[in-house]
Amino acid sequence: ARLLFLFFCICPMGNWLCGHNGRESTARSFTAEVIKPQGEHSSTLIFLHGLGDSGLNWSQTLKKIVPSHCKVICPNARPIPVTINNRSVIPAWFDIYGLTLDAAQDEPGIEKAADKVSKIIKSEVEDHGIPLDRIILGGFSQGGSVALYTSLASSSLRGLGGVFLLSSWLPLGQQI
Repeated sequence: ARLLFLFFCICPMGNWLCGHNGRESTARSFTAEVIKPQGEHSSTLIFLHGLGDSGLNWSQTLKKIVPSHCKVICPNARPIPVTINNRSVIPAWFDIYGLTLDAAQDEPGIEKAADKVSKIIKSEVEDHGIPLDRIILGGFSQGGSVALYTSLASSSLRGLGGVFLLSSWLPLGQQI
């Protein structure tokens, strides 16, 4: 309930339908589904999908619940070979080597994903004038792990409006 409360503090209830859904690259290295606000843009929700999914699927759900002043950005992870899926090439933020607590982790991949997310946030602040405390970062499963890691590992994101994750974990937790 507290994480949901943080979302509503940044995006207070109002007209719950968002405007047009379009593709827009906010950090040149990948695409993102963008739900443009119907009203004056004063807050942003950045939501990262899970392993094998896409930003499109989540954007279709999120556009139904955000207020008119909130822009939604759902980046799309690039397809990469994922070790635990027999190296099948699927959309993923980073490789996953195993599911045990002591399994090796794809530190370079996690860092690269966190850097991409940080660039989206920086673009919202610098290019669109959205204060950091009016930006919420969230995600599902692997996307949630990137959201949480990004928020904790980057000192420049102190003051972020909120972070939420659904069915997720903290990668590289021993280093933070």
